[in-house]
Amino acid sequence: MTKQPLSEPYYSVNFTGGQFSFYRSELDFSGPLTDDGNLRYRLNTAYQNNGSFRDFVSEQRFFVAPVLQWNISKNTTLTVDFSYTYNDPVVDFGVVALSDASLVLPINRALFYPSLDRFTEEQYQASYRFEHKFSDNWQLRNGFSFYNTYQSGGYTYVDADFRDDRFLDKLYSDDVFLLQDYEMQTDLIGKFATGSIKHQLLVGFDLSRATSYFTSGSARLPTIDIFNPNYTVTRPDVQIVNYGTSFTDSLGIYIQDQIDITDNLHLLVGGRFDFTKQYDSLDTFSQGDQAFSPRVGIVYQPIKPISLYASYSQSFTPVIGRSRTQELFEPERGNQYEVGIKADITNKLSATLAAFQITKSNVLTSDPVDPINFSIQIGEQRSRGVEFTIGGEILPGWNIIAGYAYTDARVTENNDIPVGELLQNVPKNAANLWTTYEIQSGDYKGLGFGFGLVFVGEQQGEFPNSNFQIPSYVRTDAALFYHRDNWRVGINVNNLFDTEYYETATRRTLVYPGAPMNVQATISYKF
Repeated sequence: MTKQPLSEPYYSVNFTGGQFSFYRSELDFSGPLTDDGNLRYRLNTAYQNNGSFRDFVSEQRFFVAPVLQWNISKNTTLTVDFSYTYNDPVVDFGVVALSDASLVLPINRALFYPSLDRFTEEQYQASYRFEHKFSDNWQLRNGFSFYNTYQSGGYTYVDADFRDDRFLDKLYSDDVFLLQDYEMQTDLIGKFATGSIKHQLLVGFDLSRATSYFTSGSARLPTIDIFNPNYTVTRPDVQIVNYGTSFTDSLGIYIQDQIDITDNLHLLVGGRFDFTKQYDSLDTFSQGDQAFSPRVGIVYQPIKPISLYASYSQSFTPVIGRSRTQELFEPERGNQYEVGIKADITNKLSATLAAFQITKSNVLTSDPVDPINFSIQIGEQRSRGVEFTIGGEILPGWNIIAGYAYTDARVTENNDIPVGELLQNVPKNAANLWTTYEIQSGDYKGLGFGFGLVFVGEQQGEFPNSNFQIPSYVRTDAALFYHRDNWRVGINVNNLFDTEYYETATRRTLVYPGAPMNVQATISYKF
């Protein structure tokens, strides 16, 4: 969501530079355009150009987002915004793990042909948001948005074969992908009472059409020797062999009532009806689905600083496409239960402890037979666990954000994946800590320090599971900053102790390492 216009003039300039040839500049301007302040604007722009610790990897990005907001009357507001993003990345597929699951390559080793990369992406977004208050208790909101994403160009990617723990087969792909999404949403919000019970009612609908167009062609490339790669290659001729246009039309109708039964007992009850239809321009497939998804939650405060809560919800997500056996995908369905307790330890420090269970069916994952070209749907997967978070100000100038999560995520019903298989890239244990202290008075007022730890436990590197797991790691970050008046400067040291670690993996031939120690400096000025 774009930043909203401000009623007072605001101007901010920000520049960040760092290792791996990282440069980013940002502008943020806002304020009134008329003397009465009824017409306001905001303009955000950013340009980024960076290299990487990975050989031959770089990226160039540009972003601009203007916003106009008009107070048509005391009770009526119209907001219009637009954004444009251009991205020119080098498509990188990381490193590989050997058959014994060892990760022996240098983390900067490139396993693609950089001379063949010409992939770019452009995104446009335009929308309006209309709000009108009929009274202090009733209001109407209406909005419309248009999204356009265009991706095109050639790049190299990993084929399924990895021979003799040394030779990696590569393919060249030249694709065009266009996604256009039209969405309209209308809400009526009202506050009223039935006796002593207070209600906040939300009734609305959303309507959308998503159009997806693609063309794709591929050609085989010379095999890469992962220990002695030769990056010299001639761009192959590619014939378009796959193409298509698909449409997804969706209508959602929803109602929700937030009920204050007493001052310390609150209930939320709602539901959503979804109707979707998917088809393509060649009439080779057509599929319609509908579902009702309820939602209910309750909050009880035995004393004001303590909140006990529980919730249940269902979800419905259309899934477009076909499997390797040409079967249409079914919609993804989900059920979520959560119970927890939130405690306001002080006015500025709070903690939350929650237990959850999320069950999803018909989730897409890579087809074990042909992971490059096809997906399959898991019969059912379940994630259950416990999360603890604490955040806020411990003492004047001393802030903390910390959390721990235990998650058990696995297949619970058999389709093509064995029951009990752990989900990929989901660590059972994860924790984080970030704390800062800023001097509050004296000659050094505004000087601050930050320190953080990130722990991620062992994760499954392939699905179905194999002997390949992503090792656990602890990463340490640090920061030094100073602000006075309208100036702020800061230095961030990421991965302070230069820990070698790996973030995620799609399979053993697509493993993504984390960045080594690097430093970034930022300077900003507001006026």
